[in-house]
Amino acid sequence: MNQDVWNDTKRWLENSIKYLEDYKNNYIHNKFEYSRLKGKVEGLKVCLEHMKESERIYQSE
Repeated sequence: MNQDVWNDTKRWLENSIKYLEDYKNNYIHNKFEYSRLKGKVEGLKVCLEHMKESERIYQSE
C-alpha cells in the first residue's frame, strides 16, 4: 500500500473516532442512538489498533 494512502487512512480513522466521540455525547439521553454510535466508535478503534500493530510489526522487521 502506498504510504500516503496508509497515512490518509490512519488520519481518517483518528478524525472519525474523535468526531463520533463528540457526536455520541449529544445522544446520551437516547439509548439506541448512543449504543449505535458507541458501536461505530469501537469498530473504528479496532481498525486503528490493527493499523498500529501492523506498523509495529513492519518496523521490527
